[in-house]
Amino acid sequence: MAPTNKLTHDFEEQFSEIAKQYSLRMELVEACDWDEDAALRLYEKAFEAVQDLWEYSQHDDSLIKNNDDFMELLKANLPEQTTNLQAEVVIKIIDYNMQEVVEKARVGEDYEKERN
Repeated sequence: MAPTNKLTHDFEEQFSEIAKQYSLRMELVEACDWDEDAALRLYEKAFEAVQDLWEYSQHDDSLIKNNDDFMELLKANLPEQTTNLQAEVVIKIIDYNMQEVVEKARVGEDYEKERN
């Protein structure tokens, strides 16, 4: 196998990321009976719930002790008509997005450490 250069590696990594995000979105659309608007509304409601949970946790640090607690509370704060499949998929998307944010924060911290 020929060695790949950094540009090729970066492109492959970006493409892989885009493919994963698209796959998750399509999984949510499928869970919402192929209704793209319903999928978007559900994702928006889930994102609002994440924001609310974060705000509540700032006032009561015993509310969320670990990721499982957070995911359980998130599921409980989704719209009432949300099916189990829809909840599982939207939670998977939120979890994936949160992992991405944490990874970017770590990379930023590593960069700052290297600069100093």
